[in-house]
Amino acid sequence: MILLLASAAHAGSVDVGYATKASLSANAHRVRAGEPFTLTARHDPIADNALTYMVSRYPNINFAFQYFLDLLGRLDVEYAHMGTDGRQKRARESVLFYSTANQPDADASGRLVGELVGLEVGLTGAEVRIFANQPSSFPADYPAGVVWEFPLAFAWDITVPFTCPIAAIPKLGSYVCGPPPPLSTDVAEVAVRTPLLNTPAPTNFDGGVVDFGSFTPLLPLRNDVAADGSLTNTSPSGFREILSVPGLSGFNSLDDVLLDDGRLSTDWARLDLDLDGLVSLSRGGVNPLGGNFVFGGNTVDPATGQNKSVANMEWNMLDIDYANWFHVDQTLKFEPNLQVELRFSQPVQVRAGSGGAYTTVSQYTLDVAADADTTLEIIQPPGGVTITPTYSLRNNRFINVTNMLWTPALQESFLQVKIEGIIPQLLAAALLPTNDDLNFAVAQSTQSTPPVIMGPIAATPYSLDGFQNVSGTALAIAERVD
Repeated sequence: MILLLASAAHAGSVDVGYATKASLSANAHRVRAGEPFTLTARHDPIADNALTYMVSRYPNINFAFQYFLDLLGRLDVEYAHMGTDGRQKRARESVLFYSTANQPDADASGRLVGELVGLEVGLTGAEVRIFANQPSSFPADYPAGVVWEFPLAFAWDITVPFTCPIAAIPKLGSYVCGPPPPLSTDVAEVAVRTPLLNTPAPTNFDGGVVDFGSFTPLLPLRNDVAADGSLTNTSPSGFREILSVPGLSGFNSLDDVLLDDGRLSTDWARLDLDLDGLVSLSRGGVNPLGGNFVFGGNTVDPATGQNKSVANMEWNMLDIDYANWFHVDQTLKFEPNLQVELRFSQPVQVRAGSGGAYTTVSQYTLDVAADADTTLEIIQPPGGVTITPTYSLRNNRFINVTNMLWTPALQESFLQVKIEGIIPQLLAAALLPTNDDLNFAVAQSTQSTPPVIMGPIAATPYSLDGFQNVSGTALAIAERVD
């Protein structure tokens, strides 16, 4: 066994596998010369995620701790027996032989390649893999690996007294701003995060709810095969839940304990104005309903403004925020547009459907519909004709429809405690995909407008390369003579 740490940078990718049951038939197999017969083509997509799928990845850097397995094993049995001539004879037989070089997924050197641990970091967050990518020739009951996806999030509380954004720079921070205040009042918060846009969407994806006041989750489409044969993945952005109460579901998940401040998996930024803090400061006093207390010093990353204290606790009896979320809504669609190229053993006259003029051709390309018949009318030539089909997806179309959205809202949190800082934020992002901090409250209410489309991210439809043509069984139509 060989162990190897590998790394690679990827510019982004879309991988599609498409399986369908295609058929070509004629309404007769013996036809008189000069008479028409009808050729019928159709295809029925196979909705199996192992065969029909779409996987999209945004630019990322991937690290993998891989193993290379090179095994050769043989078990022989040697035995002795008495021959018909009365003499003892010995024989050896091989009862078991195994070589990794004989496995279908072996590499060029005859080794099986698997992954122990993997890490992917990119524009859509981080992915941690443990035993997730194993050789396909391993037994079907081999334990499945674990894939863990979460965003990378950074937030900065703007407080009064002001927390200096350059406090992390040695000497300069304290020289310009002085020591950080141990107790302050929040007036605003800026948060930036990586949206979860890789598809199919992970199991912990949160797309919000279908409508204002609804508790019905807006679910993403994962490898959804439609009636027209198209394949779709989505990363949807819906409405924010109007009410979030810890324990509402009986403490069966972390969502029942931690609040996500109304964030969705597709959010990339949030700007808050702390209305109760601003009102208190405008009246010349410290906010009596809440505050911000720093433990272990208050150091801020100058590049991001992120609070780097050991723990930064915000407490509120009642917190009223004017929140602005900036998020995206993504739909990736693959249209196969299956075609069959028909090659005739001799020129024939054809016309699509049952109307129009006939055209003499030696080959003809027919667009094949999904779950429906597509017909071609052919005049039987003297001596009959043999039709050889070749199926192709070269006319496929991939469409990326991604819109930038903005959702303003008024949000109230009751008896709230938020713990921020380096370690709390890492824990929050790992525990829930929408969290930027550890946020506890008795209840939280969010009244938002419908998402406002700020503008589309233009993407011209294009074809995906790499599909292999598939040859079908030839169809012979003999000439009928009687």
